[in-house]
Formats: sequence, structure tokens, C-alpha cells
Amino acid sequence: MKPAVYLTALMQPERYTTATMLADTPLHMRAGDGRNWSPENYDRQFRGQVLLFDALVHSYNVPTVRLGLDVGPERVVETLRKLGVQGELKAYPALMLGAADLSLMDVTRCIRRWPRVASVHRYGRYARCWMSRARRCRVIRCR
Repeated sequence: MKPAVYLTALMQPERYTTATMLADTPLHMRAGDGRNWSPENYDRQFRGQVLLFDALVHSYNVPTVRLGLDVGPERVVETLRKLGVQGELKAYPALMLGAADLSLMDVTRCIRRWPRVASVHRYGRYARCWMSRARRCRVIRCR
């Protein structure tokens, strides 16, 4: 789910680039059932401000949730649909971290369609990626 959050953001280049700063600070929310929810990074550390690129590369949870809330959970669901996910998806904050039941077919479709949907913007340079048979992303064109 995390890559879909970043893809959703990067498909809005007027608002987000890989150089966009994201807050990696404590986040406290009230879940729909009234319980408190506070996502944490895998190492339970907060880094203050981080580049979107670094948050993606290091898979930081808190900036991902903040970004997903900023772009809108509904838009992340739309991106997942474009990527081929057909299962039930609820647009709530925990979805940004993978809180969804996906079938193996949904995951497979998502991985297969990723290169067709994704266009990565990196510091003013565009790269289009494709998946090789070995499942490695390779840059095939940069401007």
C-alpha cells in the first residue's frame, strides 16, 4: 500500500516531488471505533522533516500516513483500483500502511500494472520504469 500512497502524490507534480518535505513527528488519531491510533516507524524513532524520497526508500510509516491523509485516502483507493486491486478497500488512515485484505491475484495485478501506471519524478528529472523478467525496475529513459 505504501508505494500507492507515494504514486498518488507524485501523480500531482504541482504539489509533490521527491524533494517535498514530510513531517516525521508523532501522530495521534482517533479511530472510527473511538480508540486512539498512533502509527510508529519500524525503529520507533522520529526524524523531524524528511524528504518524500527518503520516506519512501526507508519505508517510514508516519510520513506515509501523513502524506496519505494529505492526498486523501479516497485518491489512494483510486490509485489502487488503477493498479488492478479489485478487493474491498476502505479509505481510512491505516490503509496507507497496508491494513487491507488483498488476494494474491490483487497483489499480482498491482505489481504487473505498476510500470504502466507509474511515472517517477525525481529532482526535476523524469524516469519511466519497466519490470524486467527478473522483476527489477530499470530506468529506460531519463530527461
